Amino acid sequence: MPDGTIEQARALFDDGAWSESFTVLAGLDRESALGGRDLARLGETAYLIGRDAEAVDYLGRAYGTLLGQSLWEQAATCAFWAAFILGSRGEFARGAGWAGRARQLVTDQGLEGEAAALLLGLDSRILLEQADAEGAGSAARRAIELGTRTGATDAVVLARMNLGHALLLQGDPGAAASELDEAMVAVTAGEASPSVAGLAYCTAVGACWVRCDLPRAREWTAALDRWCEARPDLVPYRGLCRVHRAQVLSLAGDWPDATREAERAAGLLDPPASGDALYELGELSRLTGATSQAEDFYRRANSAGRQPEPGLALLRLAQGRVAAAATTLRRLLGEGRGYPQRADILCAHVEVMLAVGDLEAARESAGELTAAAGHLESALLRARADQCAGAVLLAGGEAAEALKRLEAARLAWQALGVPHGVAQCRALMASCYRALGDLDASTLELDAAQGTFERLGAEPDLARLRDRAEDGSAALRPKHGPLTDREVEVIRLVAAGNTNRMIATALFLSEKTVARHLSNIYAKLGIGSRAAATAWVYDHDLHRPAG
Repeated sequence: MPDGTIEQARALFDDGAWSESFTVLAGLDRESALGGRDLARLGETAYLIGRDAEAVDYLGRAYGTLLGQSLWEQAATCAFWAAFILGSRGEFARGAGWAGRARQLVTDQGLEGEAAALLLGLDSRILLEQADAEGAGSAARRAIELGTRTGATDAVVLARMNLGHALLLQGDPGAAASELDEAMVAVTAGEASPSVAGLAYCTAVGACWVRCDLPRAREWTAALDRWCEARPDLVPYRGLCRVHRAQVLSLAGDWPDATREAERAAGLLDPPASGDALYELGELSRLTGATSQAEDFYRRANSAGRQPEPGLALLRLAQGRVAAAATTLRRLLGEGRGYPQRADILCAHVEVMLAVGDLEAARESAGELTAAAGHLESALLRARADQCAGAVLLAGGEAAEALKRLEAARLAWQALGVPHGVAQCRALMASCYRALGDLDASTLELDAAQGTFERLGAEPDLARLRDRAEDGSAALRPKHGPLTDREVEVIRLVAAGNTNRMIATALFLSEKTVARHLSNIYAKLGIGSRAAATAWVYDHDLHRPAG
């Protein structure tokens, strides 16, 4: 006998206890076939706990049952959701088949309710993928009108999300934000189904990144995180939530936590969605100087369907393969990418063009960034644009003008809470001050930049600082040979006999981060064991506490 009643299963579903609800409903169905509406509920429950194949099967049965009862509207809606789930899994042919069934019912029966509104929303999504913003917006507006008139909240929320993206493509970020916000009012009020609410949260965060709106991206990412945590049975959207968290944490300078979130996301997601998590891991590895690891993550991201650029090109630049990086960035610049990818490409293009001495090309990309920042009214983009413009001006010998743009960028990064951006600006400002003859100011900026890079573990940035140390500035001379302050902390604890786990606990790091520090230490010192590290500590009189 099944353990529970249909009423209990429905109550469990409403309470978000989807695993328990699924167990009860599936047991009841095995005992005696459920009716159409409860089969549809069982299908949605299966989807929410990550059992997609079963979800489609249950929805298919619900469709057949409801069709046999002449419940055309409900049958067509089940067909739509089967198409929705299959599409999210990348099974587009089967999804199109189910969407076709839904359309046929809507046409044959003259339906003008939820199913018709949902299908108009689907039309809008397809047009968006074809870059037909005008057509997508028109279909979305019709879906909103029909869904509002018939009380189909899910259809209205999905359509508003599509309309927001269409408006972004048409260059109207303000109107786009209004549509997305209105959709999220229904979601946060609990008016949308769980399946649609999760998608809406993810879409809202994604739209914030398209607008390069970091404060709102943080806000909606935190809201999505809370929503997911309050629903422990939820499987869809949890992986995407972790990708967004990783992106926010990375900008905030919390690279160990960002890495953990991206690793979890990569484990939860299937291709192509896992590609974004793997790319983020590649970026974090590149920023910390783990070049072979970064290359592996970029390769895996590419295999998952996410192009590994411009990160891979910047890795090639760091490896000294400047010509290869320049070739890739010139190609990428000619491709019609939207934001935020376009911003990433432009920033990388500026850096690589300065490396090859093509000042004019770098200046053009910096100018495009500045124009985009004004159009999108994005503080994040403005910071990136000012930083790139400052670097170009400095390379062109205009140190005083460069300093103005770099100071503006530094203040913007500071306000946004992006320490790596602040430190990069300080490093460039130090070069400006040096060119202007103010060595004291240059030393202060270099010291501040070095401190931040060391805290972050930004080894490539530290290496670039040392390369600029031709004037013998004390701020640039490594305090303990080639090791950073953090690496000295680690090697001292190694010499004291601590294990990696003990070091991680003492320094509030992950064991993986400690292992990475040790790998860097061994490489810098040309040693290969803890015993050799201990000997180095004693040879350099570092075994005594500082001070």
